[in-house]
Amino acid sequence: MNSSVQRLGPGWTIALALDTVTTSLTALVSVGIGLLLPGTTEDYDMSLADGIPFFAFAAFLLVSLAVTAALLRGRFGGQGGARAIRVCLALSAVRLGLVVCGFLACVVYGALAYGF
Repeated sequence: MNSSVQRLGPGWTIALALDTVTTSLTALVSVGIGLLLPGTTEDYDMSLADGIPFFAFAAFLLVSLAVTAALLRGRFGGQGGARAIRVCLALSAVRLGLVVCGFLACVVYGALAYGF
């Protein structure tokens, strides 16, 4: 069995694997929205630069995912000790919070702007 799986336990390993998949898909969708935004709003003279917030959000998600992977592999913070694992879990929680808040913001905006 992998040493990081032994340190984390199978439950946390599965949680972080799901976090990786969710983060990657969210970043991909965010980049897609940023690329499609100018085409859907061409009547308002928007350029690709208007998608920068979506690209920045995707970059933040992917960089934080890379930092989490590096911490778990022991590249930072010693040999992936307890402190590094706590930091990884905190980063994972922050990423999940950002994804959930973004989703809720879209739902609330849609409900308020277009009715239930």
